[in-house]
Amino acid sequence: EIEELGIAEFNERCRESVFAYVEDWNRLVERIGHWIDLEDPYVTMDTDYMESVWWSLKQHWEKDRLYQGHKVVPYCPRCGTALSSHEVALGYKDVIDPSAYVRLPVIEGSTGPVEPGDNLLVWTTTPWTLIAHAAVAVGPEIDYVRAGTAGGEIVVVAMALADRLLGEDYETLATFSGAELDGVRYEPPFSYIPGTDFGPHGHSVLLGDFVTKADDVIREVSEWITANTTLDAAVKARAAAYGPAYEQYLAFKAIVRQAHGATSNQYARIHIRGRGAAAEPSAPAAPVANGG
Repeated sequence: EIEELGIAEFNERCRESVFAYVEDWNRLVERIGHWIDLEDPYVTMDTDYMESVWWSLKQHWEKDRLYQGHKVVPYCPRCGTALSSHEVALGYKDVIDPSAYVRLPVIEGSTGPVEPGDNLLVWTTTPWTLIAHAAVAVGPEIDYVRAGTAGGEIVVVAMALADRLLGEDYETLATFSGAELDGVRYEPPFSYIPGTDFGPHGHSVLLGDFVTKADDVIREVSEWITANTTLDAAVKARAAAYGPAYEQYLAFKAIVRQAHGATSNQYARIHIRGRGAAAEPSAPAAPVANGG
């Protein structure tokens, strides 16, 4: 949309938008008692301001105070730029993204309980990352099966999820722990980035203790709600009313979030674990392995 409008026109409209609310901003600043110079304010889009920033950056560079690092920041896929906290606050909202299952064929040279041509059945909540896919994570203590389907395909899935994902018409050829899959190599979903670009373990199976089955996470959340003395009886009763269906885990999160006694650290722990395993309501209820 921006390119269709034109960069120059887009920038001009941005400038107009900024100055459209100057008077409202000045009145707010005075009402809240914020001590700034309204008569001679600095404006970040002015050339003088930009040049002062570049000057300051140059001083740090010449004194060897700059370094390259990595930081997770909000990102706008439309503009292709990072977002400031102010921009995020203007339109932040929770959305439901699709999850995806992919088959990753095991390739020659792999060792362990699988054979070339077997398909690792992998689930991810971030399918847009598959184009730059790096590795697959499995739970080292989770049991997996090598199963033959009615269609003649051989897949590797978590044992607890085989019935749910494959139905009843399959044959168990072998069972093993996730630890035995360590180092298995496979064909990536896209070939744009060679596995070697990710280091010696690119496009291979890695062990991750963060990988869980859906039922494990539900049980953990349920036990936490039951044991947490800061949640009143009414909240616990609402939590107990939900069944084991995995999408209802979202309801668990909502209950905990609304509870006045739940601390931010306690909620963050549940939220982080949920991000690694939450499925959209229409998707099967749990991961086989988390794709990186």
